[in-house]
Amino acid sequence: ATAAASPPQGQPLVRPASTVTPLAAAPAVTLTKTAAIPVDLDGNGRINAGDTVNYSFSVRNSGNTTLNNVLVADAKLGIDAACGTGPLAPGGSRTCPPATYTLLQSDVNAGEVVNNAAVTAATSHPGITTGDDSSITVPITPTPNYTLTKIAGALFDTNGNAVNDAGDSLTYT
Repeated sequence: ATAAASPPQGQPLVRPASTVTPLAAAPAVTLTKTAAIPVDLDGNGRINAGDTVNYSFSVRNSGNTTLNNVLVADAKLGIDAACGTGPLAPGGSRTCPPATYTLLQSDVNAGEVVNNAAVTAATSHPGITTGDDSSITVPITPTPNYTLTKIAGALFDTNGNAVNDAGDSLTYT
């Protein structure tokens, strides 16, 4: 902005006016983690140890500062890697590489898989970083499966009358 005035005599006065308004950096990043339904790899109709769960991740710059070095970490999935390359502008988002988890018997016994991930990012302001956590629980429906085979053995004629009648016994194995 510029201010100008004309005095009653002489040259007009012109004075540039400036205002410096500092803007506070408010970096923020949001991590969204999703899980697909478990995959029955062995085709037995049950989710059990050795089957898998596929996870996907996305990050969004929910702050007012451009983010750099966006990293996603997930210990259960063995991930500690960059999510995309280059800066992530405010309001921008990106999809990170997917990951697959192989179910353990302890997951099946627990009836669920609880998984946590974290994202961190640097800003152009020295020493200022931001981060977020995301957790998701994948239920595992128990499907107990028991097979019982009953085989009848020989009939024992309890009363000795050579007739199969009440009171005789039959042994099963």
